Amino acid sequence: MVPTIPPGSYVVTCRVPLLPASIGKNDVAVFRPVEGVSPHPWVHRVIAVAGEKLTPPKRKGRVDITDEAEAQHRNEAPDMLQIPESCVYQSGDSTSSYHGLVAEEIVIAKVLFHFKLPWR
Repeated sequence: MVPTIPPGSYVVTCRVPLLPASIGKNDVAVFRPVEGVSPHPWVHRVIAVAGEKLTPPKRKGRVDITDEAEAQHRNEAPDMLQIPESCVYQSGDSTSSYHGLVAEEIVIAKVLFHFKLPWR
């Protein structure tokens, strides 16, 4: 999530079932590990939610993740994409991070705030 969250930062999160509202556009979320994408949870920004239309970023690294947690690497980028029900479109904030559709059930938490200790 560079430059928004610098390396070495701590993030404070709230698990999705405890949130008073669902994950929304521009929220920074934590996603559960998915084989073929990351063996660890990852943090990315939700840039579109179900029902919205989006012009996907014109950069490499699009990976769509189905509700069966299967990663589908895509080389093409459509001009316009309607976000399906029960999905969000996520991306890191850097221009080199991957992006793509993700089933909402892959989202496990919302980042409430982040900080970096001054001596680190």
